Amino acid sequence: MIPQPTALLGPDQLSRMSATQQQAYLASLTPDQAAQEKTALANYQQQIRTSNSTYLRKAYDKYAVCPPNGGGISATYAPGTSLVFNLPSAGGAYLRELIFEVDIKFTPATGTSATYGWTPAGAMAWFSDIFVNYGGQTLHHLRPYFLKVMETLRYKQWLANNAVVSGLNADATTTALLSQAQPALTGGTAAISKFRFRMPMQVRRNDPIGILPIQGSGTTGTGSLTCAGTLGSANPDPMLVPINYTGGTGNAITLDATEKTITVFAVYCDGANFENKQPLAISLDGLPTTQYIYDQPLNNLTSGSVQRNRITAQQVHYLVCSVVIDGVQSTTFSTEANIQSIELDQDAAGQNKFYYYGSGNNTDFAAYLERIRHIYGQDLDVGVILWNDATQYGVVDADNSDGSQVLDMRPGHWSAVNYGVQVGAVSSTNFTPRIETHLFALNDAGLVVAG
Repeated sequence: MIPQPTALLGPDQLSRMSATQQQAYLASLTPDQAAQEKTALANYQQQIRTSNSTYLRKAYDKYAVCPPNGGGISATYAPGTSLVFNLPSAGGAYLRELIFEVDIKFTPATGTSATYGWTPAGAMAWFSDIFVNYGGQTLHHLRPYFLKVMETLRYKQWLANNAVVSGLNADATTTALLSQAQPALTGGTAAISKFRFRMPMQVRRNDPIGILPIQGSGTTGTGSLTCAGTLGSANPDPMLVPINYTGGTGNAITLDATEKTITVFAVYCDGANFENKQPLAISLDGLPTTQYIYDQPLNNLTSGSVQRNRITAQQVHYLVCSVVIDGVQSTTFSTEANIQSIELDQDAAGQNKFYYYGSGNNTDFAAYLERIRHIYGQDLDVGVILWNDATQYGVVDADNSDGSQVLDMRPGHWSAVNYGVQVGAVSSTNFTPRIETHLFALNDAGLVVAG
């Protein structure tokens, strides 16, 4: 005979259990008790969803500086160093996103007919990595360039780094303050790379998943930026170096003595709203959290055959994006002509595919490029492969909370997904040819970070 619990659990207690724990608990009950508990849990979850939706729609955003280690408001940019910023804390506060403000003045050397250009990652490559540590563990890790891709995907014809579509009103002073990411590069002439970029914590603005409590003890965290080790070189790695030495001799990049500051702001809400003096409340009980994941790259990419790599994070993925870096040139990650086929596979052998673009089914890479332009109204940088973007399906506005097409790689679902790419040529002369993959994922464990 199965022993019965002395008292049924409340729905709030059930909601904090994992799915496995819930199943084990319900299995220990009589059928009537289990049905009663399921109904109570469903009603409780609906109440929480309604309350959370009200909170996210009505609570207004607040801004606070993330003070750097060492004090002050901003940190000084220095190649090869790590800049650490502390998340602020306040009663009832929840972090929505981080805003990074970059203000770097530099001078390309005159040299002998020295010329310069931005690499594909460009100003985002002032930094090689972003980390967010929360509760003593790494919650997020990504290349900053991935945030440029995410920003481009937000809406159709949306531009990254606060740029404005040509033909729309763009105040010159505002542009100078916000979106001068990549100024013209001329030897002997000082240039200022000044811009802001955002890192959202949430899957969607009106969805509580991903929002982080920042309320002091137990909910503290830091954000850190790893500054690029090399600011410029001839034939540089297009992901890790911002500036390409395109010609001449005597090329060099000299940073200004003082104007090289990085400031980080937290965008948060604490329930304050315009309707009444009583703060709104939000509950994260039973909710997953989000994670930016720099997945295992496919290093030493070779040409002439399909190279497959498994997506290693066994989670629910809202966004899966790879960058093909073929090593042939520094002016682009790859070229349209060099990418011969791409495929998203259900297994390591590639026998069962979600989709394929290439000669094997009488299509080509251009068919993928057409699909991207059709959906977003513009092109991604050449070499960027968007395998899945859940928020673009089943919705009119990708920033709302209705509809999705997630890639579920949890056990029992599509746990063996591989991507495959075939290129016509690679080179390892100047840097490693590879495929880097980024994921924006859900972690069912909530704020307990897996691994």
